[in-house]
Amino acid sequence: MESASEAPIVKIVNSILLAALDKKATHVHIVPEETAVLVKLRVNSHLETLVTPPREYAQNLVNRLKILSGMDILQRRLPQEGYFRVRSEDQFFDVDVATFPVRNGEQVVLTFQQPFSKEELRLENLGMTPEMLEAYRKVIAADRGLVLVVGPPDSGKTSTIYASLNALKSPNRVTFTYENPIKNRLADINQAEPNERAGLSFAQGLRALVKQDIDYLMVGEVPSTEVFSTVVEAALGRTLVFARMVFNNTLGVIPHVLEQGVAPFMLYSALSAVMGQRLVRRLCPECLESFEPPGPVREELRQATGRDNPRLYRAVGCRACGGTGYRGRIGVFELLVPDDHMRQLILANAPAEEIAQAARDNGFRTLIEDGLTKAVDGMTTYEEVRGIK
Repeated sequence: MESASEAPIVKIVNSILLAALDKKATHVHIVPEETAVLVKLRVNSHLETLVTPPREYAQNLVNRLKILSGMDILQRRLPQEGYFRVRSEDQFFDVDVATFPVRNGEQVVLTFQQPFSKEELRLENLGMTPEMLEAYRKVIAADRGLVLVVGPPDSGKTSTIYASLNALKSPNRVTFTYENPIKNRLADINQAEPNERAGLSFAQGLRALVKQDIDYLMVGEVPSTEVFSTVVEAALGRTLVFARMVFNNTLGVIPHVLEQGVAPFMLYSALSAVMGQRLVRRLCPECLESFEPPGPVREELRQATGRDNPRLYRAVGCRACGGTGYRGRIGVFELLVPDDHMRQLILANAPAEEIAQAARDNGFRTLIEDGLTKAVDGMTTYEEVRGIK
């Protein structure tokens, strides 16, 4: 502990954090190698090496981060999780910390959450088209129901839910978040997390929480069938529930939920919407330029956007974006709002193909279609959209 508190270690850790904030990194990777420690930043979805301190600094760097995030510095054989808060330019950032034992010691990944002020966590800033934003606002205006937000890790699911809660919270309503761990600290919202050490599991805590007369409830990653059943039961009452899931297929999530053991008649009544999403790099507005797409791509853009003469954009790089051509990321979305026909398919436990066809018949727009619209509007590139998985 004394070694981890010595001035050089503290300065290195502080410098890494400040550099990450300055470059607007989303993650910091600290990887011990045989001869050095690799410190990498993920900026605009790409990893870049920041610095390589000597190998003998490795454990003290890890211990410093463990102390900051409230971990056990003596436990080196098991993964640990924690968080701390850092201040920069009058903004507070929550930093999630996760360790993992590797061959040369312990690897650490820091995840930077949105600024504590939460000024940017507004629905209108996420990147939804006006039509989708209007439809989504209608969904979350309901007094009850279940909104599933799905996508792979680091696809912006938590930000979408927090932006929704910011739009809904009121002194006259009870709003709760329940996740493990708490991702961001939100003003005017009650937040809780399970405590495994004290014997309170995720499922036990959630069962107790839904009895607290809640209007809006956010549930973190749904870890089990038991938790999913509790979530659906809460949504059938008088609570609007937001739940995030690591799942890549928006249209396939309904059959997946039914396979978890949720009764079709319960999901039929509870499900309000499924929001699927990804993040793509946003073009730097200071140095973008438009160009005429080649023939096959132009036809693809016409079909996806309905525009007669679509153009695409690229960025050549400038000082504002550090020569990368990109500044930040923007969401690409799919929104599925079940109509009466789809609810009947849910009740009948229909196969995924029928549900997908019903969605398309009802005007469902895919991630690629939404992304291509953003590419034509100069928000991102065609290549970024076509790289969506």
